[in-house]
Amino acid sequence: MHELALSPDGTFVASAGGDGVVGIWHVAGGFRVHALRGHRAAVTSVRFDPHRPRLYSLSEDGTLRIWDTEDFREQLAISTGQRQAGALSISPDGNMLAACWRARAPVVLWDADGLSEYNRLILPPPRNGEDRALAFAPRGDKLTVAGSDAIRTWDLDTMQVVLELDMPDPAALAVSPYDSTLAIANWNPATHQSISLCDPQTGSTTAALFGHHLPVTTLAFLPNGKTLASGSRDGVVILWDL
Repeated sequence: MHELALSPDGTFVASAGGDGVVGIWHVAGGFRVHALRGHRAAVTSVRFDPHRPRLYSLSEDGTLRIWDTEDFREQLAISTGQRQAGALSISPDGNMLAACWRARAPVVLWDADGLSEYNRLILPPPRNGEDRALAFAPRGDKLTVAGSDAIRTWDLDTMQVVLELDMPDPAALAVSPYDSTLAIANWNPATHQSISLCDPQTGSTTAALFGHHLPVTTLAFLPNGKTLASGSRDGVVILWDL
């Protein structure tokens, strides 16, 4: 299981399966209610649309699939041309969907309303390495991307990089609901530093979090913006009071 996503109303959790199946789980009951089949390779990312009855799934079979969450039937399959592990993010207002891949490929943006490609974020060589994770700012006007060598924030009006932080091998990131904190999973085996907290406007480090015994693979802020959840390969989830 590569990733989990919670539905906007908190009723369901979607799971991205290595077997190509998107699982839909009932939160209160703890059981699977649907197995969405259609992908022909591992599903690496899933996201619920915050305002439409939709679920998005990204797979190593080179497709992005859209599912109707009222009957959980497939609505559409979009070819991405990328057969590597990828990640999805949707803007809080639901207007834009973004995807990146662990490949020398651009970040692709779609207009979520019409599901048409909106733009591509392209870096020149040698900066165009693989990307691991991405997250929209709360207003949807910026997108932060974790590359293999750096964290970059793009202004989506100008399509230019407005912030760049040198950071090798970041694994995950999250932006707080009030755009006050950027959390980055950057494991240091010597010190066991798990997470860096940064100012999303300046890039300056405000705190370092220690606690996990293996690399952190996922991060998420709670809606209050004051609590950060981190999941690690050590099998532990930590809630951090910020």
